[in-house]
Amino acid sequence: MTSSLPHFNPSYHLPRSGFVSGLAILSAAIAASLFVSDLIGITSYLSMMNSPTYRMAMGELNVLAPGMNTSLFNSTWVMTTNMVSLALNAGSLAVSIGLFRRKEWGRRWYIVLVVVQTIFFIGSSLGAYYWVESMADTSGFAQLLSADELLTMGLGGIILGSLVGIAISVFVIIKLRSASVRAEFLTHHAKVDIT
Repeated sequence: MTSSLPHFNPSYHLPRSGFVSGLAILSAAIAASLFVSDLIGITSYLSMMNSPTYRMAMGELNVLAPGMNTSLFNSTWVMTTNMVSLALNAGSLAVSIGLFRRKEWGRRWYIVLVVVQTIFFIGSSLGAYYWVESMADTSGFAQLLSADELLTMGLGGIILGSLVGIAISVFVIIKLRSASVRAEFLTHHAKVDIT
């Protein structure tokens, strides 16, 4: 019985998908810029935290608004999210290069990171919202500035942004899992002989 599986010929290449190349280049550029931005942000944040002026200001703030630094989403939250973002952007840069070079591990890990980054974006956005809301309530700024409407608009923006992000992520995952894209990555290691 003749096998229906294709034979492999190293001389054959499927055309490179413009979608995959464009996605990889765009993702690498964004990841690299965000990685640098995170590094600058973390360095600046650590410098500020060690500043005597900052410590004095925080001490005075605690006198005016006791318990403000005991909020669930305090400066530790900011530092943690920045560190996680730094790691994710470094990973995104690496898998984007793998994706562009049509490495199967790049395609697989790109899909994984799309899911992880979408969850992280939603979680960190909600965390930042509740952190701001908590600080506004604790300090009394919410009542002073009538901030309820602004906070509601902010939450609406987060929800809308999350829905758009999920839609884009689903589209990218479906595209990268399509038969044509998988075949393109397969032929980079074992080229199909169509004769």
